[in-house]
Amino acid sequence: MITRCLIAAGISLVLGAGTVAAQGCGGLYTIKRGDSLSLIADSQYKDAKKWSAIHQSNIQSIGKNPDSIRVGQKLRLTCIGGLPQGLEGGTEQTAASSIDDTAVVKTSNSASAAV
Repeated sequence: MITRCLIAAGISLVLGAGTVAAQGCGGLYTIKRGDSLSLIADSQYKDAKKWSAIHQSNIQSIGKNPDSIRVGQKLRLTCIGGLPQGLEGGTEQTAASSIDDTAVVKTSNSASAAV
């Protein structure tokens, strides 16, 4: 549970521990019919502009032309901002799996309120 306490004379933030779960980030992506690097970037990173990161990471297998990908070809997708998740061969990342956003505000006159 995470509890945040704000104290009027020198505001401080106190966070409790949540449960932690391991998640895979990055890994191998197999190209499917109709894929392009921008479509892969959009589906895996939620940002089509990340196509160039995919190209750069796989320049040895793709070559200079980013449109020369082939169905069945495997690309290594690096972990960027915690994405992509669920691919084979990803690196293990840890993240809080449950958070309680209850905040308690305490002032110098001992009044408190849940926010």
